[in-house]
Amino acid sequence: MENYYSILGVEKNATSQEIRSAYRKLALKYHPDVNSSADANEKFLKINRAYQVLIDPNKRRRYDMRLSNKASVAYRQWYRQYYEEVRRERAREKYRRKQAYYVKQKKKAKFRYTKRQLWITWMFSVFAALFGTLIIIDYFLPVSWNQEKVISITTTLMSSHELYPSSYMIHTPQTDFPVEGRSNKKFFPYENTKIFVGKTPLLHIQRFIKFTRNKKQILLDVYYSVYDVFAVFLIVMVSTSFFVIFYRKDKDLIFNFGLLNLLLMILMLALI
Repeated sequence: MENYYSILGVEKNATSQEIRSAYRKLALKYHPDVNSSADANEKFLKINRAYQVLIDPNKRRRYDMRLSNKASVAYRQWYRQYYEEVRRERAREKYRRKQAYYVKQKKKAKFRYTKRQLWITWMFSVFAALFGTLIIIDYFLPVSWNQEKVISITTTLMSSHELYPSSYMIHTPQTDFPVEGRSNKKFFPYENTKIFVGKTPLLHIQRFIKFTRNKKQILLDVYYSVYDVFAVFLIVMVSTSFFVIFYRKDKDLIFNFGLLNLLLMILMLALI
């Protein structure tokens, strides 16, 4: 949209007399009979068009409304572009600060742990890998059976279910054997009877209880063992320890996983 005020060289609040005076000067200057330049005719037509609109009060009022609306739209478009650019710049600055913080923290991490501390925690992972591998190998070896005598059978932690306790405990002179509570008690051995306890050959981890009741051979799994409820801890220990052994770039991982594997080894030893 052409700005007629700029064409005539007057202010937006110019009077009719000022508009008429400016028109006469420009018309005399760019009239084709006076000015022989190539663009004189085009400029003269623009001047005449601007004068015809601005000299008429009704046409001028409508033109001013369109001009102010266009300026408002242009301003809103400019503001949206400006705001979007500011938002992008702030996001880029936030990203740069975040990256600089991570780089700074990573540089600090290089000096956070001593070589001795990293070596000790890395050795925890090595021992955890060997220990976990030994437990897994022991699981696949043939079970060794030992004969023992049942002294009593007691109920341990009660569950929310009315019919079943969390587990039963079969007591013998040598040790106690937890058995899952949902097992039917009529398949448990009698007191003062002999049972055979199946243990792994290397670490002697309790796995099965075998006995005869009413001329039937019954085999029960030992509850709360490394191979039963707590098998997930064994899997975590083995996987994290081997990861640390072969991936030694991140010092934070070496230190944190080393301590984690130490705690898991202690838990495995307590269960064994």
